[in-house]
Amino acid sequence: MSSLSVSVSVEPLDEYVVQEIKYDGQEMYIQPLSMSENFTKSVQKIDFLKIDSDSNETTGNGSQ
Repeated sequence: MSSLSVSVSVEPLDEYVVQEIKYDGQEMYIQPLSMSENFTKSVQKIDFLKIDSDSNETTGNGSQ
């Protein structure tokens, strides 16, 4: 186990985003992501293979 640590904040925005303003002035909103949808979106950005290879290089367990 690595001694490196990273703080991760997973907090969805509770604000609706304006998607469209119609000609009569009516605003159409996009519903904010739920906590699980926001977490899923954040996790998709992580390259787990790179994290594993970095930990192998620091511990000397690389298979080279």
